[in-house]
Amino acid sequence: VAVNGATPRTTRLTALEERLAGQALPPRERIEELVRPLVRPVGDLRGSEEFKRHLAGVMVADALHEAARREEAGR
Repeated sequence: VAVNGATPRTTRLTALEERLAGQALPPRERIEELVRPLVRPVGDLRGSEEFKRHLAGVMVADALHEAARREEAGR
């Protein structure tokens, strides 16, 4: 799991991967909570640090849940 755009460089969220490995995917809100402290964004004209941290959580949660949905659908 990695984020790009919210941080100066692409950042792999290894701690999140380890936390989620081998268990059922938690609700979106829980994933967002887990992601936020793992990203260190830089505020700029596109958004504040807090805004980018929030979006990173939302986007990672969305991506993981979409991947799980596709896996269940057999894609």
